[in-house]
Amino acid sequence: MTPISDASYDGLGGWALEHPCVWRLSKQDMKSSGFIMLRGKDPTEEEKEDKQLDHINVLEFIAVILNIWIAVRYLMLLPIRNAHIIMNVLADNTSALSWMQHAARTKRPAVRN
Repeated sequence: MTPISDASYDGLGGWALEHPCVWRLSKQDMKSSGFIMLRGKDPTEEEKEDKQLDHINVLEFIAVILNIWIAVRYLMLLPIRNAHIIMNVLADNTSALSWMQHAARTKRPAVRN
């Protein structure tokens, strides 16, 4: 299975070729759910230097995690059992994927959580 995700300051979303679910959360969806997202607007050049703004890596990371969760839930609905599934996770942000890879290998509970 190959889940594909992407994120921007306007929202995030994902899909996979192997299942029928295509999803998107807009900036407004996230704000209405209580997620603080760039104070509700795109950052100016000065605001990009502000340390309190959400970083795009966080949004990319959330998109990857949600997309994997949706893919796994879909696989659980299929009649295949005791099968090995290889999942190739595709995103256009290597640092978000690096965070995930590091978290998966570390023995430190705080990082794994």
